[in-house]
Amino acid sequence: MILDAIARVTPKIRTLRGKNMLRLLSDMLGADVFVFGGGSLLQNATSNASLFYYLALIFASRPLCHRRVMLANGMGPINDSFFSQDFLKKMIKDAVDSFDIISVRDGCSQKYLQELLPVREILLVPDPALLLIEPKINRQLRKTGRFLYIPCASGLKRARIDERSVVKALREAERELGLAAFFAVMNENEDAELARRLSKALGGRRICAPKSASELKRALSEAEITICQRFHGALFSSALGVPTLCVSDDPKMMALCEDYGLYRAVSPVVLSDSSALLYEMGGAKRHFGDNCESIYEKFQKARSTAEKNLHRLLK
Repeated sequence: MILDAIARVTPKIRTLRGKNMLRLLSDMLGADVFVFGGGSLLQNATSNASLFYYLALIFASRPLCHRRVMLANGMGPINDSFFSQDFLKKMIKDAVDSFDIISVRDGCSQKYLQELLPVREILLVPDPALLLIEPKINRQLRKTGRFLYIPCASGLKRARIDERSVVKALREAERELGLAAFFAVMNENEDAELARRLSKALGGRRICAPKSASELKRALSEAEITICQRFHGALFSSALGVPTLCVSDDPKMMALCEDYGLYRAVSPVVLSDSSALLYEMGGAKRHFGDNCESIYEKFQKARSTAEKNLHRLLK
């Protein structure tokens, strides 16, 4: 989705794919602009290998590309692992400082980088994926008979949540709210198998794997409320006026809620507690009902700003 948004502004775009470093270096050579991001790429929650891969791309691009832009990134989390946080922060600082332009998509990421690079300008820009959606305002919450769950397998794993407790909580939500659960898979490699297991345990519910913004919008249009563990799922759901419960302790989800005035991001632990899940789902619905106009206005403003920023940063 981010790539589609960038391509609207810069049609002559070439993507770097795979992990063959020689091929990647060849693709970079002579590029007018090297665009890094968006998304949360500089983090080691996925793995240290992922972080070092992206750091290697940044350092390799420096002598090969005429201009280099860090575009609407999210930063972190950076956790202690085999490598200390101080070592990883030093690597990130050196990599980010090498960009001609540095931009991030949320205030938390801006604060994080500003502390590492106090003399550099860290631009705060909206996520480019907003260009793919026209925000909507729903003064009266829709009735579809369904709720959507966008899972994140690694999020459940980090929180040490047993899938059986998630099934129990979702089943209780179905019974109490009179809604049927269905699933949208946004990271197929990581989350598809989890969604299939949860669906099977609930008696076989609908699963979709959106491949584009339009497919994701169709899935969201069938939901009265979205339980979301993925950033862009929460971004689209909220922009479309669907009450959204962000279930994540990731700073980027907390920042999303703060920046757009959404209902608070809650700990993944609620997915293992049916009473807590029902309480938070009710809170999210009431919050959207009370604040739909201000949320809509913030998304409209961000969408307009995102387009202007893309033209300015990539010209």
